[in-house]
Formats: sequence, structure tokens, C-alpha cells
Amino acid sequence: MLAYIAGLTPGVHLLVTHCAVAGPELAALTAPGTETYRWAEEYRLGDQDIVTDPEIRKVIEERDIELVSMRNAFTD
Repeated sequence: MLAYIAGLTPGVHLLVTHCAVAGPELAALTAPGTETYRWAEEYRLGDQDIVTDPEIRKVIEERDIELVSMRNAFTD
């Protein structure tokens, strides 16, 4: 992610995450070994780790990157 951020050029960029916290609700979506396990649990937990990583946050702030929701990105 740090390399991705470092490579950003001025302008608008879209990076979508699907964050989740480990718990019974997430575990109920699927089980290890199933076809959907990686996107339902592994990827969501990884996304959560990335967006809460202090080093990532520091780089975002240093580069003056504005984080917005999808709703706010496409409204005036």
C-alpha cells in the first residue's frame, strides 16, 4: 500500500476497501476452505489492517490526501 500511495499522481483516484472486524457475524458468512472465504474474511480483515495502520495514515496525511466516502466523492 505504501508503494501504491507513493505512485499516486495529482488528481482523483479510487481505492475501494471492504473492511470488517473478526467476530461471529463475519465468521457466519463463510468458513475456511470454502470458495468465498478469502473475500469474505481474509480480504476484509486485511483491508481493515491497512486502513488502520498508523504508518499508512501518516503517509496519507503527509501527502495531503483527502479520504472521502463514495457518496461524497460523486456529489457536489
